[in-house]
This record gives sequence, C-alpha cells and structure tokens, in this order.
Amino acid sequence: MATRKINRKRIPRLFIENKLTTRTVNLNANQTHYLRQVLRLRSGDRLVLFNGLGDEKCAVIETLTRTGSKVQITGSAKAIPSSPLKLHLLQSIIKAEPMDLIIQKSVELGVESISPVLSNFSVIRLDENRKKRRLEHWQKISRSACEQSGRHCPPLINVPQTFSKALTAIPSNTTRIALHPSTSNTLQDLSHTFDQLTELHILIGPEGGLSPSELDEANATGFHILSLGPRTLRTETAAIAACTLAQFLWGDLSV
Repeated sequence: MATRKINRKRIPRLFIENKLTTRTVNLNANQTHYLRQVLRLRSGDRLVLFNGLGDEKCAVIETLTRTGSKVQITGSAKAIPSSPLKLHLLQSIIKAEPMDLIIQKSVELGVESISPVLSNFSVIRLDENRKKRRLEHWQKISRSACEQSGRHCPPLINVPQTFSKALTAIPSNTTRIALHPSTSNTLQDLSHTFDQLTELHILIGPEGGLSPSELDEANATGFHILSLGPRTLRTETAAIAACTLAQFLWGDLSV
C-alpha cells in the first residue's frame, strides 16, 4: 500500500510591526540577522509575515544582505483561529528565567492577556525603569512564541501592577480561579459547575505562594480557590499546567 508523503518542513513565520499592504517589504538589520543566522534562510526561500493586526501574508525573500533584506508578498495566508476560551493569566512576578518560561509557554497555549503581578511574597521588586525594560523583554518573548506556534496576534501583556490593582481590573461577572495547594477543589470540579466557559482569569502566586491576606482578598472578589492535585508544584509548572488544563476543558486543546 502506498504511503502518503508528509512535508515536514515548516514555513517560518516572522512578526513585523508594518502594515502589510505593499507588494514588497523592507526588513531591518535585526530582522535580517534573524532570517540569516537563526533561521538560515537565503534568497528565494519562503516565509510568512504577520503583524497581529489582521494581516498574514505569504512571502518570498528577494534580497538578503548583512544590513537589510527585501521580501515580496505573494498572497494571503490563513491564520489559525483563536481559542474559543478567552484565557487571562495573572502571574505573580518571579525570577527572570522561570518568568520568561511562563510568558513563552502561556503564549503558545493561547492566553489572551498576561498581567504580571507584584504580590506580597514576590522576591523581585521593580522600579519604573525596570518595569519598562521587563515589559519590552516579555513582549519580545511573546512575539517569538507567536512565530513558533502559529498564533496570529500576540497577547496583551500589561504593565506590572500591585495585587489589588490587578484584581480590581478584572471585569465583573467573569469566572476567576486562584491556585493554592491547601484546597481539595480542582479544575475538574469547576468544569462540572461550568460545562462551558468563554472567559477565564487564572491567578498564580510567586515562589512562596499567595499570602493569607491575598487569598482572603481573592476569595472576597469572587475567585474560586483551586488546586492542581496532591503535589506541590513550582509556580512556573502550575502556570503552564493550569493554562493547558483550561484549554483542554473549555478551549481548543484536544487529545
């Protein structure tokens, strides 16, 4: 019996901030370096350009030099549909490397927005300049995760804010959960109450967890306090696992 040949070469995707309304697009030195040195592309190779504004285009590299490159748009590309679940992650700020991992993986898992939260037990403190630099760094990670995963629009990443401000910014009448290992209630229990969900806010504590006062505040503002099972997870593991389970229960992940 003949076997079907599978094309395993994935066409690379590149996020750009330009409007994709012209036949040719000029790329800057940083974008060109990424094409040349990271993706190892050459003139004549194909790629997909997207800008998160509704445009996703097939393109071919015309010229590729050290200082810049030019690509020609050849047609429109079909974007992957967004998840039916609008998933919002409220992540307490943790050390740089695991925080970067959370940003990257939650974007791949289809979160709609990420709100970095300064909580009581956070070991990282940010002044205004560091907030700006970290936000720009997280946005860069987000765009790269979109390029890799096929997402069209990078999620909104909010400026780091205090715990109370992050909670009060959540729209009323939306389902919200906070993770804490002290309870036996789980996401599966919540799925029995809410067979279908279109929007969900997930609150994750820092390395030391949420403080008692923060748990009280979350509970008072309508959060369901849940756990992910009997094991105590690192905060980055909990964030990734919670987003995965939420997308499986109410979103577009399947088995």
